[in-house]
Parts: sequence; structure tokens; C-alpha cells
Amino acid sequence: MSDLRLFPSAVVALLTCTVLVKNDVLGASVLALMRHIDPGPGTVLLIAAAIAVCVRSVVAARRILARCVCTHSDVAVPSHNDENSQGAASAAWTQLCLCIVVMCVVACTYSVHCAVRHPQELIDAAAARRIVDVRVRILQDPSAIKTRWGSSQCQTRASVLVVGKHHGAHISSSGVSTNVGVSGVQVRSRGIRLLIRNVPCQVRLGMEIHATGRLQPLAHRRESAALTVNSATIVRQPPWIYRQRAKLVDATHTVLRTFPEHAQALIPGIGLGDTTFVSQDVADQLRIVGLSHIIAVSGAHVSLVMGGVLIVLGRRRRLSAALGCATVVAGLVILVQSEASVVRAALMGALAMLALAIGTRANAMTSLCLVSLLLSMTDPWMASSYGFLLSVSAVAGIVLFADSLSARLTERIPHLSRSLASVIATTLVAQTFSLPISATFSPHGSPWSVLVNAAVALAVAPITVLSLCGVLLSAAWPALAYMLFRLASAFTWYMAAFAEFFAAITRDEFPAWVAWILCAGGCLLIWWGKPAIAAFLTLVLGLWNILPVSQDSLPEPWAFVICDVGQGSAFLARTTSGSLVMIDTGPEDGHVVQCLDAAHVDHIDLLVLSHDHADHIGGLRDVASHVPITSVWQGPNLFPRENQQWVSSVARTRSLAPHVVWRSNHPDYSDVDILWPRDQPESSDKTANADSLVLRVHTPAGTVIVMADAGKESQDAMLRSDSTASVRGEGSARLQPPASSIQSDYIVIAHHGSSDQSEAFARAVRARMAFVSAGTNTYGHPTRKALSLYGSVPIRSTRECSTIAVVEGGQSTCDLAAEPG
Repeated sequence: MSDLRLFPSAVVALLTCTVLVKNDVLGASVLALMRHIDPGPGTVLLIAAAIAVCVRSVVAARRILARCVCTHSDVAVPSHNDENSQGAASAAWTQLCLCIVVMCVVACTYSVHCAVRHPQELIDAAAARRIVDVRVRILQDPSAIKTRWGSSQCQTRASVLVVGKHHGAHISSSGVSTNVGVSGVQVRSRGIRLLIRNVPCQVRLGMEIHATGRLQPLAHRRESAALTVNSATIVRQPPWIYRQRAKLVDATHTVLRTFPEHAQALIPGIGLGDTTFVSQDVADQLRIVGLSHIIAVSGAHVSLVMGGVLIVLGRRRRLSAALGCATVVAGLVILVQSEASVVRAALMGALAMLALAIGTRANAMTSLCLVSLLLSMTDPWMASSYGFLLSVSAVAGIVLFADSLSARLTERIPHLSRSLASVIATTLVAQTFSLPISATFSPHGSPWSVLVNAAVALAVAPITVLSLCGVLLSAAWPALAYMLFRLASAFTWYMAAFAEFFAAITRDEFPAWVAWILCAGGCLLIWWGKPAIAAFLTLVLGLWNILPVSQDSLPEPWAFVICDVGQGSAFLARTTSGSLVMIDTGPEDGHVVQCLDAAHVDHIDLLVLSHDHADHIGGLRDVASHVPITSVWQGPNLFPRENQQWVSSVARTRSLAPHVVWRSNHPDYSDVDILWPRDQPESSDKTANADSLVLRVHTPAGTVIVMADAGKESQDAMLRSDSTASVRGEGSARLQPPASSIQSDYIVIAHHGSSDQSEAFARAVRARMAFVSAGTNTYGHPTRKALSLYGSVPIRSTRECSTIAVVEGGQSTCDLAAEPG
């Protein structure tokens, strides 16, 4: 039986943390108040007195209300029911008092954390984006992330030892907690954390580095600011225990080097929460079918290692068993790093060990509530993190309802085994309780998530055990580790096959709220004794999910199309000679295939990748998988290197042979003019936009210039050009005056309508209609400057008009939709 006495106060604590951390106005108000209060003993006494006053007020109100009730009562002798009612009322008032105390304590904790760990000097320096010198201790292994341009860099979190002005303060090696700060005053650095971007990928947990970089502000984060590193030097190696951990992780990667992709991704992912080798395809498949949680370490790991210790040591020697479990769990936390779900599971395990040591039995719900209260009062940011909230919600649902739901299921289906019923009930309840939280950062779900999770649940425990054992043996006994990983790879193949199959038949846009209704409805139907109806509804929704989505067709005959791919670019055109040309494929999540289907595109004669930024090439894999492509052109700037390598791998997979082109170097192709760049540029990350291919395409509706991301400098250089080479025939060229060489009937404005535009170029184009390919973004695109450059020329944006098609007569679908009737 679950003890729910702490449940209301735990919920209040988590809600208070979430509101304070995620709400700018309230959190800033509390922080502003605390900045005027010195967090010393006097402040603690004042806060305690305020809490006592709040509690005393509630108790007094209770007594007044009780007197009023007694005064108006006609019953002289209290009955047994009255005593029960009074007991219930007393318990309710006690809960209310406890919730008020918890709310006050959490608010005070948040305020003190902010005042001490978010010093105003550092916040002001981050807002001014100043360059500083820091000495920090790395708190986790770096992870590779994509920048907004699609390049890859490593980032990590670090604890600050010293912060100082760039070239203005001595970086001490003693770890002193104060030093000359970023604004000329002392900054307390104890407890301050930074998000370190562009950190060297070879740094490891526990290292100390001296770095120079630019500060940037952060919102809703435990870290005070972000630091983009310009240079970094390792000044101290990590402690011995962390060096041993790094050896185990590196040895594991070495042993797995020859394994299939599914094994390389899932064995470290499930065993260690290490997603280093989880490809984007695998990550997408797991996300679509609701299996992303399996590559995060959770309570299952703690349960398995504690169970293993208890099997070896037994329960009779309670103190030895508790110490053994504590040692193993501490080692596990060091090995997998202290993510929110790991901390939650480890703390609950610690309470279970304490109960074992004193000879009692831990209550799971009480432990969960105590852990929630403890973290809310010590680290509000972790308590309000999505990982922690997902973990707590799923465990709460399992503890409260999984056993009873499993019993109901076995009652209604007598031939169903108890273990299978438990797996189904646990998965269904966990999904029901966690989906509302996961839907806040991922609006998509899957009708198959319960089925897939139940199917792969039996494989998770063997993979976890084999992976952990293999990791521990990988450095000392690689041959045995190889054998264990080979056994685990059979289970990862099974899991990957399930994920791949159901991801292929699942719409990526399946609404999360529908998935939640399916799970919650399934729980209710099983509870009411109707499991067959729940299975039938799941089957119906699954089949509906498989059916193709009807696409709104674009008007025929269209001449060119600006696809709505969000904050990115994808352009289709039919040339005057009948070829189908596509310029860029949009970002990875831009749904470019829907645009191809709406335009009834069944092949592409020429695909042009203007440059290698992710918002222009991210949809390449989807396009290449959807329709055959005859020829591929690439811009001459092959940076960022990571993106270019990805393009090359996709091209090899699809047997494509991209040609690097510029104005004077091109294969034979008609109705496409290369306007920029003139010559092969000196490629670099910084000039990728400036070196974008700028093309003019001849269509039945007229000529259209597609500017990609070429900015003002490139546009002015095009104006200064003496001539423009056309691509009508190999080696041929048309010499034209600079002004007429860039004239066009239509133009797709550069860089999604950014302010980096040339007014002279806009006048020289003399377009009669302009277009902007932009979606919801934080960059302010399209900008007022870009929209004003073309004067009275009509400008249409995919942000307002969605996908825009221009028909052969010159009208666009945006204008046609606006016409009455």
C-alpha cells in the first residue's frame, strides 16, 4: 500500500521549482528581492520567522473556523462520524501547513541559489558579451552538438574556480573561490557553473582547464552563463577515479569499433547513457516510436546492480548488504555521470539501503516524495528539469497503479501470464503519466509506443547487464568484453529492428495528445474490464496512422515553387526546356517530402546544394530516398567539414556524384545561370554564406534568381562583375552589362530576409515579385530592412503563405488564395 502523506507537499515542491525556474517574471522578481538581502544567519532567521508566521496564521484560521462550526452545531455529543470528520479535517489542515512550509522553503532556496550562484557581475558581463579568462573544472564529458549553421562543436558544463578579466587578472592554480572579476570587483566563484561551448572534445570529466572566451547570457538554466571558448589549455588532469572511468569508456569504444551500427549505438547508450555513436537516423527512429528513454540511464540500472549485490551478499547481513549496495551504486553514478534520472534513482536506492540497514522495508512512494522534496530544496534546477520530471512522473504512475492494473488485466484475460501483464500495465501507466510532460517539448507521439516498449522491455535487462559487465572488463580483458558485447548485439538487433519497422509506418507528425488519450483510455478500459476495446482502438489508430496523408496539390501547371520548410530553403522549378530543378532541400525537420508530393514531383533532373549549412541541406536524405536524382551540383565552399562529410556519405549511399561548380566551372546544363561565385573561393566556415551559389533559373513564368544566403558583400561584388557566364552549353558565355546581367522577373531574397542586403543590388534586379523562405525563428526574419528594399514590389513569405507556387501566368498561390470567391 502506497503512503501518500508526503505526496501533496512533493507535488507542491516540484510545481514551485518549475514555476520559479521557468517563469521569467516571477523568478526575476524573487531574485531581485534576494539581491538586496545578505544571505547570512540573520536572513535565515528572518525567513524562518516568516515561515512560522505563515504556519501560525493557518493554524489560527483553522481554530477560528472550528469554533464557528461548533457554535452553530446542534449536536451536543460528538459521534464516531464526527470524530472521523474532525480527523480528516485535521489531516487536511496539516497537509496545507506542510505545503505552505515547503513552498516557502523552496522559494527561499531558489532565491539563495540565485543570489550566490548567479552573481550580478557575471550576469552583467554575459549580457555585455565580454571576453573573460576562466579556470573551470569539467563536470561531464563533452557532447557533440549542431550549431544553428549545421556545424558540429563540443559543449560541456563546468564548475568555475576563478573568473577574471581577459588579460586583466591572474588565473590562480590554487582554486581560490574569489578573484578580480569581470567588472573590476571580486566575484564569488564557489558554486558558479558555466555552459562551455566549443570546448576541445578531448577534455574529460574532472579535468581543470584555463579558457578564454566570450560570455553569453542564459535563461532557465542552472548555469549562470555560457562561455564560447576561443582557446583552452588543460592545467590539471582529472582525479584517479575519473581517469579510470575514461579508460573504461575509451576501451569500450575500441572493442565496439567493428560492431554493427545498432550495437555501437545501443550498447553504450543503454548501458552507460553514452550517445556518442547514436546516429541521427537511430535517434529519430527511437524518438518516433517512443523509445528515446532507453538510451538514458534510469532506475532500472540501480535496481539491477542492487539486485546483483543482494544476490551475492544476501539480506541476512543487513549492514554489509547496505554498504555493498551503496558502494556499487556510487560507482555506477561515477560511471554513467550524474544526470537527473540517475540522481533520482540513486537517492531512492540510498533510502532503500538505509531501510535495509535498520531492518525495515522502504515505501516506494514515500522514497519518491522524499527525493523530490530533497532535490527541490537543494537544487531547484535539477528538480524542474525535464529528465527529472519525466522520471518522477513515470515512477509515480508505476508505483500507484501498475500492480492493480496488472491484476485487472490477468483477471479479464486468464491465459495471459503475470509477467507479460505486468510489462503491459507498467508500460501503459508510465506512458500515461509521462506523456503530458514530454509533450511540452515534443508535440509528436506514436500509437505504437506501448506495444514497442512492451516488446523490447524483455531485452533491456540483458543488454544492461551484458553492457555493464562488458564495460568493466573492456580495459582488463578485451576478449571477454568482446564476447559479452557480441551477446548483447543480438538483443540490440532485435530492438533496432522493432524501432526501424514501427518508425517506418509511423507518421512523424502523429499528435502527442492523441497518443496520451490512447494510453489513458487504455488504462481506464482495462480497469473497467474492457481490454479488448482498448486493443481494438489501438489497432484502429495504428491503421489510421499508416494510411497516407492527403496532400493539397499545387495548381498546374506551376512554373516554380518555394517550399514551406520552416526556417530554411527549398526551391523547385520547371525550366523552359522541361527539366525539373531543385535548389536546396531545407532543414532536416522541414518536411520537404510533403512539398514534393504536393507538386507531384516524381524525379529531379538537377539538384543544387548552394552551400553546406544545415537549413539548406538537412533534407537531402529524405529527398534522395523519395525520388530519383539525375545530377547534383554543390557550391564551392565545402564547409562546415562535418556537413560536407555527411553530404558525401548520403551521396555514396544513393549512388550520386556531386559536381562542385562555380560561374566558370560547370557541366553542360541549359536554363540555369550561375551568377555567383565568379571564381573558386578560399573556403572556410566564416565565408560559407558569402560563397553560396546564386542561380538564375529560366521558367515558363519568367526568370527567377535564388539568392541562397549570399549577403551584401557578395551582392555588391555581383554588381561590380564585368560579365556573367551562362550555363547554356559547356564553356559558352554571354557577355552582358553588369546591370542587365542580374535582372530577373522574380527573386528569392537572400538569407531568409535578413538585414544583410544590398540596396543597389535590389534596385538592379528590377523584380516584379519577391519571395522570402522563412519560418518561425528568433532572428527576426524577414527583417524590415529586407522588405523595404524592393519598394512597391509585392513580397510573399512562406511564413504567412506556407508553400508558394507561381503558375505559368505569373500569379502565385498566395495571391490566388487572397482573391475573393
